[in-house]
Amino acid sequence: MRKVSVGAVQPQAPPCPPECDQQSRAFSGDPDCILQKWALPCLEKSVALIEQAALQGADIVTSSEDICGLSRFLSCPGGLFRELARLAAPIAASRLSDVASRLGIYAIGDFFSPDGGKIFNEAVVFGRRGEKRGSYRKTHVPPDELWHVAPGDELNVIELDFGVIGISICYDMMFPETVSVLSLKGAEAIFHPTGGYGWYDAIGDATLRTRANDCGVYIITAKNWVPSHAGNSGVIDHWGQTLVNAGFRPDAAVCAAIDLDESKSQPDWFVPVQMSGQPDVALRKLGERRPELYSLLSKKLHEAFSAPGEETRQRIMEKIKRGECRWG
Repeated sequence: MRKVSVGAVQPQAPPCPPECDQQSRAFSGDPDCILQKWALPCLEKSVALIEQAALQGADIVTSSEDICGLSRFLSCPGGLFRELARLAAPIAASRLSDVASRLGIYAIGDFFSPDGGKIFNEAVVFGRRGEKRGSYRKTHVPPDELWHVAPGDELNVIELDFGVIGISICYDMMFPETVSVLSLKGAEAIFHPTGGYGWYDAIGDATLRTRANDCGVYIITAKNWVPSHAGNSGVIDHWGQTLVNAGFRPDAAVCAAIDLDESKSQPDWFVPVQMSGQPDVALRKLGERRPELYSLLSKKLHEAFSAPGEETRQRIMEKIKRGECRWG
């Protein structure tokens, strides 16, 4: 049996100082100030929660999306966001590597990562000795991120000592194809750092459970805590059943033991099992697939969305400052 304890965190954002708040007259726009007074406190809060999950017995823990809290600066004109990503990414990587090696766990951290003139929303897996074991770059990037963030171009899986995992970041989960492809590539558990659902709470939770059941994978979600809303960081099994959920608790860390060798099987008296001779639902479903009917999924049906230009960005930024426009 391949038993592993998987964990997820649910951080509440720390108070935002006026000099880091775009809606405040005291907003400085100074990257070093924002790094010290906002980004690093956000990072340290999540690192502390990862440590908490490890102390509960987790072998692998995922952060939520944007561990340094830089998304609030995506709409800023000029190069502020890019500079913040340049400053914060190596610090985030170093802290996550440290906590992984110090506690002997796998740590997954999501942060904005510059590379080759582009910035990616990237989740990096650090191994038990602090080494980088793999990463995934968000492939489905929503409009507000597209101003600065490039989409990744691969749905890749990562092999660890207990099994094969995939990663799906926030908006990726709105596209069922992502989890389907990861599971077909061999992923047994999908780690899901996210800032939200893209939908309201109940249907967001239902989506996660449906993805898990349809693809026969475990889904481990780490979602930022939002006032008056369930965070729903937790673990869902391959039947779509919730094993543990952080609920409404801010600054929570949860974990659950799963067995990757536990088959998704139906009893031998069940008629489909009698007729097919295959009790494993996941294996039976692979044999029942009709790929020749799904070609439409690979066809381009609409022009790709591109980010608005600088004029639109400036107009939206002014609305944000006046409180007329916000995320979520």
